[in-house]
Amino acid sequence: MPFPENVPGDFYVEDGCCTACGMPTTEAPELFAYAPDGHCYVRRQPSSENEMREMVGAFTVQDVGCIRYKGRDRVVQIRLIRAGEGDQCDHLPRDLACNSALQPHEMKSTTQGSSEAAPVKAWPTVRIAAAISTGLWLLMSLAGISGIQGIHEQHVAGFPNDGQLRLYVFAPLIGLVGSAAILGFAKRLPSQARRVGVVISFLALLAVFMMFGGGV
Repeated sequence: MPFPENVPGDFYVEDGCCTACGMPTTEAPELFAYAPDGHCYVRRQPSSENEMREMVGAFTVQDVGCIRYKGRDRVVQIRLIRAGEGDQCDHLPRDLACNSALQPHEMKSTTQGSSEAAPVKAWPTVRIAAAISTGLWLLMSLAGISGIQGIHEQHVAGFPNDGQLRLYVFAPLIGLVGSAAILGFAKRLPSQARRVGVVISFLALLAVFMMFGGGV
């Protein structure tokens, strides 16, 4: 559902999705603005080739997939596909949605008036955070398994015990799986769920890391 402040037109910002990242107004300051509550919106639809480039650029740098296209202009849809943002189109035809099938004349039409390459899509901040979290959980899992192996090699009766196994092996592995799931399904989860998931992952990571030093 579009945010109420969006001007009428095919480009819009989804209601309740904005993270106030500041990227759309940086990329296309004439096309985007912020409401008093901090939610961004489309304040003007692109009306020139330069403004269309800025709009497509805003798609590629947005923090999460809040900016969308609800129009049915095939040229615009193909242009967004070329920028890696085809899934932000509300009414993508089956041939483009399933196969990203670009005909030669369509490829030409998307680049008329512009000789520059399609912008490189930036990873949203939430996905970067999820990737960092996943990497840290992986390192902690490897460290925990190594620690358990060291305890086992000491051949002390009763060790490693169940508490040590839970702390050094199971907890990091559960965290790794959860963080990897957030990373892998980032674009399918609601924006709020992504943010909450990443925060919980980092808090759990901190808690497990602090217990690592104390042992069980």
